[in-house]
Amino acid sequence: MIIAIGMLVYDSMKHIGWISAEHWGLVFFIVYLFYTAITFDKVYQLLCIFSIIAGFTELLADHYLVAYTNTLVYPLKEPALWSSPYYMPFSWAVVLIQIGYLGWLISKKTGVLISGLIMIAVSAVIIPLYESWAIKAGWWDYQHCKTWKSVPYYIFIAEGLLMFTVPWFLSKAENKNMVTIAGYGILQGLVMLFACIIAILITG
Repeated sequence: MIIAIGMLVYDSMKHIGWISAEHWGLVFFIVYLFYTAITFDKVYQLLCIFSIIAGFTELLADHYLVAYTNTLVYPLKEPALWSSPYYMPFSWAVVLIQIGYLGWLISKKTGVLISGLIMIAVSAVIIPLYESWAIKAGWWDYQHCKTWKSVPYYIFIAEGLLMFTVPWFLSKAENKNMVTIAGYGILQGLVMLFACIIAILITG
C-alpha cells in the first residue's frame, strides 16, 4: 500500500495523465496475481477473485456517476469500457485488495461489524486522498458538484459506505469455491453503486 500510494503521489506531481493510471492499476494487480500464483496463498486467491469481480461490477457505479449525474469526467481519447477507462476494474481491484486485506485482518480480532465500522473511517480518509492525487495526476475530474479540495463531498460518504460490507463479504466467502466468491464480489460491486446513489442523495 505504501508503494502504491508513493507511485500515486509521484504521478500526481508529474501530471502524466491516464497512461500512468493504466500502469498503476494493471501493474499492481499483476503483482498480486503473481504473488498468489507462486505462493498459492488462499487469502490472496480470495482477495483477487473477490476484488476483480467487484471491480467489474463497479462499472455500474461509474456509469451512474458519468452518464446520470454528469459529475465524473474521464479524459478523452483513452480506451473505454462502457463509461469507464478499461483499466478501472483493475484499479478498484488493487484498492479493494489492499483495504480489504486490512479489513479481513481486523475482523479476525474484532468481528466483521467492528471491522466494517473501522473500514468506514479508514476508507473515508484514505480513498479521498487517492482521489485527490488522481485528480492532480489527470486521471479523472469532477464537475457540477460540491467539493473539498477538488474531491466531491459525496465521495467521502460513498467511499466510506462501500467499504463497510467488505469484511463481512470476505468472511462469508472465505474457503468457498470460485463461483461463490465471485457472487460476493458482484454483491460488493452493487453495494458500491448503492453507496454512490445514497451519497449523491445526501449531498445533492
